[in-house]
Amino acid sequence: MRAGMGILVTFIGGIFWGFSGVAGKYLFESVGVTSDWLVPWRLLVAGSVMLLYLYYKQGKAVFRILKEDCKDLLIYAIFGMMACQYTYFTTVQYSNAAIATILQYSAPPFIMIYMCYRERKKPEKIEVISLLCSCIGVFVLCTHFQFETFVISPKALIWGLISALAMMVNTVQPVKLLKKYGSFLPLAWSMLIGGSLLFVWTRPYHIPVHYTWNLFGGFFAVVFLGTIVAFTLYMEGIKVIGPTKAALIACVEPISATILSIVLLGTAFEFWDILGIALILLAVCFLSYPTKNKKNS
Repeated sequence: MRAGMGILVTFIGGIFWGFSGVAGKYLFESVGVTSDWLVPWRLLVAGSVMLLYLYYKQGKAVFRILKEDCKDLLIYAIFGMMACQYTYFTTVQYSNAAIATILQYSAPPFIMIYMCYRERKKPEKIEVISLLCSCIGVFVLCTHFQFETFVISPKALIWGLISALAMMVNTVQPVKLLKKYGSFLPLAWSMLIGGSLLFVWTRPYHIPVHYTWNLFGGFFAVVFLGTIVAFTLYMEGIKVIGPTKAALIACVEPISATILSIVLLGTAFEFWDILGIALILLAVCFLSYPTKNKKNS
């Protein structure tokens, strides 16, 4: 029953996460903001709201994590949360929500490689196939088999692959924190810390922005549904069913990002785009295959 609930919340979190990228692309195209403006404000506002709520419920206990697990929290906040969000939305800015999301979701094979290294075990055949399938999918997505050029911009590809590595850190690193403090507290602090550092770096208050109702509406969608709700559900899923399964189930995110991009933004996709997306999703699905190591664990 608990595992089923973990699957459900991860699934819903993935859908809202995909919606966040679409809302971000809307802001980039219709309002003219950039990732340098959107991401620090997103993390700061969402982290502050969540932390204020926790302080209201728990009081000074919310500061315990800073004393007992400051190092792990900083690693998670900087190399997980901040890096994951900034690289993802920068990829959205240079491409679209679906492409950015699917590039980020080439992360599960990286997670598999890391888990094999950490547990000192050789990857199973199905895991190797998954890695190859993911690499081929990225290649198809980027080139459409036009070997002389890239279909997506090199900036989008580079930022997208970096976002996949950041996604790996964001999925694997906070597991101990989640087990000790639950999903909400590490999430809130990581957003607040990461957003504060990014705020100092990008200085969004110097970026000219025309404030309209469209901006506020899109920003609310990104912060509330795509951040507070999505991340809370996803992190709760990691705590209940583990990082590998959570990454697998949350692969609904690129599907929702693709469908919502078509429906809401009118984004056009070619056959090779769909094939590349399908190959990467297939790679993620392969990781759910019951290998010997999983059967014995």
